[in-house]
Amino acid sequence: MLRILAVAEKPSIARILSSSLSKNKYTVLQSPKPIPTLSFPYSFQGQAAQVTVTSVSGSIKDFSIEAKYSFWSLHTLPLLFSEASIREKAVNKEINLNLTRLSRENDLLFLWLDCDREGESIAHDVREICLEGNPRMAVFRARFSALSDKELAYSFETPQSLDRNLYDCVKVRKEYDLRTGAILTRYQTIVLARNKVVPFRQLVSYGPCQLPTLALVVDRWDDIQKHVEHPYWRISAKIVNPLESFDDIPTTQQLNTSTAQHLNTSETLNSSTSPKTLPLTWKRGRLFNTEVVEALAAP
Repeated sequence: MLRILAVAEKPSIARILSSSLSKNKYTVLQSPKPIPTLSFPYSFQGQAAQVTVTSVSGSIKDFSIEAKYSFWSLHTLPLLFSEASIREKAVNKEINLNLTRLSRENDLLFLWLDCDREGESIAHDVREICLEGNPRMAVFRARFSALSDKELAYSFETPQSLDRNLYDCVKVRKEYDLRTGAILTRYQTIVLARNKVVPFRQLVSYGPCQLPTLALVVDRWDDIQKHVEHPYWRISAKIVNPLESFDDIPTTQQLNTSTAQHLNTSETLNSSTSPKTLPLTWKRGRLFNTEVVEALAAP
């Protein structure tokens, strides 16, 4: 019997995948919390198979600059780009050990990571760890855009290959973010502290993701500071019903129902319900043209 190891990006996806493919008939196996490991029989491309589904919890590897460049100094900043090497480290060793253990028990690796750049990068990392445990494993990639039963079953029967280009793209971006973030964070912190703009040892961080967000905040703050107030007017109108509450007037749909047959028109018109107003709204909202306002307000 073929033994298949399926790895999802999140525990919730692993449970959904198992429930869908097994019709909720799966066995729960031992695994590190909160990572699930579920098993069930399945027919893969006409061949009987035992599927084991587990997951990671997002990224399983992290980047760091080698320790000898941990000393902060302005004259060493260029070395962070030209000489410093990047080290990879496990985010969660228990998850990695779980993947290694399960890979030794299976013949085929099916990667069910999210179908985006980050998911492709994590899929390559999972592949690398599993092949360390079992170099003979065949590796397939699932491509899916929804979590419906039909979509998951189709993706399982039509395995694809990994995209190395997407993996390289993410890896370069992560390394670039790390190097530029380290250099500019150290530069800002040292220079601003020397000029007494910030207290000594106060971290002033920089990140490629932080900068665009900060720019949006600063641009909005500038717009608010430069705002010049102008007088404007609104059209305010309302209809007053002196006879009855608007809520008591039956709609066309209500009049077509069986209960509408019991409505007494004379009782409705003579109701003692207090008058109620119906406010009217103007789609345009504010009007800044004084001449137009004066024309509308003229008797």
